Amino acid sequence: MITTKLEEYRTEIEQIDKDILVLFKERIEFVKLVFEFKDDHDIPIEDPKREKYLTSKIDDQNLFQFYNTMITCSKSLGVLHLCEKTLAKTKKLLNDELGV
Repeated sequence: MITTKLEEYRTEIEQIDKDILVLFKERIEFVKLVFEFKDDHDIPIEDPKREKYLTSKIDDQNLFQFYNTMITCSKSLGVLHLCEKTLAKTKKLLNDELGV
């Protein structure tokens, strides 16, 4: 009985984790779009006012830390995306120059 209840809890947690990952992947795709937009329009990547606005709505310290970490990861992935995009453009220009 105890093991069955524990397994039920674990199954629910696993489903929630799957849902969170799907949403996080979706969020990352939008982060990439935001970073591309900012890059194309010479808008600074960092937006402390926006981050403060987003985190100000969180009153639970554990959730605040989690959300802050998610924002940091998102920014890192956004920067990585821009670097990859820039590298691809540079490779294409070099290939075009060299006639490859």
